[in-house]
Amino acid sequence: MFQMKKKTGRLFNQSWVARHSPIRLQITFEDVFGNKISHVLEYVNKGYPLEEKKDTDILFLHADTTFDRNRNVLRVSPTNSERELVKIGGYTVTKPLLRSFVYNAIKTGITEQLVHENTDTTKGTKVWALIDLSCQIVYAFKVLFYTIPTVSAQMGYVKVNQYEKPQPEKKPIKPANELEKLPEITTPYENEFPQDDEFDDNPQPLSTGQTTASNAQKSGANDGIGILVELNENMKKVANSLDRLQSIDNSLARLADSFEKFLQHK
Repeated sequence: MFQMKKKTGRLFNQSWVARHSPIRLQITFEDVFGNKISHVLEYVNKGYPLEEKKDTDILFLHADTTFDRNRNVLRVSPTNSERELVKIGGYTVTKPLLRSFVYNAIKTGITEQLVHENTDTTKGTKVWALIDLSCQIVYAFKVLFYTIPTVSAQMGYVKVNQYEKPQPEKKPIKPANELEKLPEITTPYENEFPQDDEFDDNPQPLSTGQTTASNAQKSGANDGIGILVELNENMKKVANSLDRLQSIDNSLARLADSFEKFLQHK
């Protein structure tokens, strides 16, 4: 928990101290003779529900950060305006904008044009227009969504619906030459948190005496335990014998009562 606060400067829901590894608690009991028994309890944090794709999303991208267990999302959704095509995050793409990208592609020969780029301290977004020079249209958007640093990234495509008047002449399709790829993923938090400890996963057997005790002390403790066990068994036998004596006494009382009634009858 303190490592996270040191790195991020903040700590959402500070009661979640088991984010990166389970909390293990060893409970040890010791009697007056120095005998010990212990048990290890383990708590695993199940986390909280993450954002998912909605029915209105054309494209849903998410970039998760494992360190603070946070999900960054990017949603691409349609618009109701005739001038606008789609909304990518907080950025809206319009039809006049696409015509400018087609013009630049014809002029430069670069068929993958950068449409939008946005970054903050935790995440980044890049959008490219894919242009068909043969038909002179934008036929799709390529969207990259990633974390900073790039511990997670996703890339997806959004089809562009027809925004120009259909041309009477049929032309062969010429896909764009795509150059941008997924960035290399880094793992800055790998093996930063302990994965094991010195505690046993199973309950420890009863130990006879403390580790610092001498052999004589351990032997004396064992003798004491043996005496207690034997005494307990003897007490059980005595209790059973008393129960049997009580049963015999009850039987004799019933026999005497019957004999007395027999004599009175005679």
